[in-house]
Amino acid sequence: KECEDIIRKGGEVSEMYLIQPDALGT
Repeated sequence: KECEDIIRKGGEVSEMYLIQPDALGT
């Protein structure tokens, strides 16, 4: 999934996408 790649590349982007950090384990 694109979301996963974005988070793996940078947690900062995950915040912009408002993705659940808990599910990713950040």
